[in-house]
Amino acid sequence: MKSILFLILVLPLVACTMVPNRSYLAEMEENDDAFFQPREDFPVVPGDTGRSWRTDQAWQRRTPASETSRLREREEHSLEKELARLETAQTEGAAAHYQQYRAKLGSTSERIYFLQLKSKADREEYLSSRGFLAETAPVMPFEHHWAVQQGELVPGMSKDEVEESWGRPDRVDFAGNPTYENERWMYRRDGAAKYIFFESGRVGGWTSAAR
Repeated sequence: MKSILFLILVLPLVACTMVPNRSYLAEMEENDDAFFQPREDFPVVPGDTGRSWRTDQAWQRRTPASETSRLREREEHSLEKELARLETAQTEGAAAHYQQYRAKLGSTSERIYFLQLKSKADREEYLSSRGFLAETAPVMPFEHHWAVQQGELVPGMSKDEVEESWGRPDRVDFAGNPTYENERWMYRRDGAAKYIFFESGRVGGWTSAAR
């Protein structure tokens, strides 16, 4: 009996001494092929990154609203209903005019204010005050238009009209402060110098120099 007990105690020790001294890392490296390999033994799919995919609106719906938030939501809902009512009540022409500038009238309150203006003149004035209306170019008088088409000059033409008729001058002289636009433009035409005199930016006269 004692012999049997001795063998039971001694044999594990002898077996351990027969196994070479190997580290855990060495054993893992040696048996690495025994493990399943991703994309070879099983497919890889996107997993949970830890990010919550709920939107801010979803979180707000799940979060009890404060009294201030509830009041703000009721106010916004009331404004949206009023805007919808005013938009529906517009005539066809007024609605078309409103749609041209709706995107520029950014807030609901601003749109309501605009739609509450009764006349088109009031709406145009408001749009102009906000800088939404593009400035229209002044209409060229008929005689100026005729002169430009013929390459001629008439008193009162603007500098732009003269340039359109004759092109850029060869020389520009200023009388006094340039901001007053009292100028003399010189052109060389047909071998002679021709001078155009501007008073406050408008043609006051012209003359030709001797050849």
